Amino acid sequence: MTGDRERGATALACQADLLAALGRFEEALVAGKDALAAALGMGSVRGELWAHLALSEAYRRSGNGHEAHYHAQQAIAGAAGHSLAKIEATARLAAARARRQLGEAGAAAADERRAAAVAEAIGA
Repeated sequence: MTGDRERGATALACQADLLAALGRFEEALVAGKDALAAALGMGSVRGELWAHLALSEAYRRSGNGHEAHYHAQQAIAGAAGHSLAKIEATARLAAARARRQLGEAGAAAADERRAAAVAEAIGA
């Protein structure tokens, strides 16, 4: 049963990401927040990280770079803390995109270098 709920939280995060890509930002934010709440409620680390990434993307696409960066940073911290390198690299790229939106090109380039280093460490 827990596996089903965890898949449900991850599915909500995927739905939020898709809705953001479609430009349906309000719906994306609702789905992302629901995914995050569900993941936190059941202690699903991966679900939490994917929800943060979906929220980062939804906020970035809706023009809110600060919130996008916040959620990317949350995903970085969680992924690094649990040795989830692929998610960490993905989150670092999300942080870089948010920083570029905020006009922080130097910080974005540093995030991109860190993402590449993490990816290279796992052979990607």
